Amino acid sequence: MSTYYTDIASVQARTGKTYSGAELNYVTLLLSAVTNYIEGYTNRQFYEGASGDMLYDGRKGRELSIKDTLSVSAVKEYDSLGNLVVTLDPTDYELLPLNATAKNRIRLIQSAFAGYRYKVTGKLGYTATVPDDIKMVATEILANLLEQKGGIKQESIEGYSYAIGQVATENPVIKGVLDRYKKILI
Repeated sequence: MSTYYTDIASVQARTGKTYSGAELNYVTLLLSAVTNYIEGYTNRQFYEGASGDMLYDGRKGRELSIKDTLSVSAVKEYDSLGNLVVTLDPTDYELLPLNATAKNRIRLIQSAFAGYRYKVTGKLGYTATVPDDIKMVATEILANLLEQKGGIKQESIEGYSYAIGQVATENPVIKGVLDRYKKILI
């Protein structure tokens, strides 16, 4: 991962400490862990991802739920054998919600999804740039982890996740910001 929700300079400013050598490597590892934690907790990606194809199974209806997407350049329908049935014209569908930058549903205007497979080509992401409150939360979580007496006990992904989750849920400001962005998956 090359996009983090905070940076070394912000963490150093918050903690009042300059990191170098092995400490800097540790902080860089935590940058990735904190970013992964925030994405996992909120089910969102707070930066513009690369363009790519996303595959979905249709559910016979007018709407198709998709990942947070900043733009869609193509929607293609495939049959159960994987053969292309149709490439939808952009006038055949609309991206929802209408009042948000990130779209997470496609609604067909005149027909219904047939229930096959769909390939949606677009740019993933909830926002093109990291929101300031997410930067603040990432900086606070990381600074709190570094300031914990005794530090993190385990050096496993589960250990980092537990400690990060504990720091995030104990602080009502951090939890409030993350909960505001949280996407509930059904």
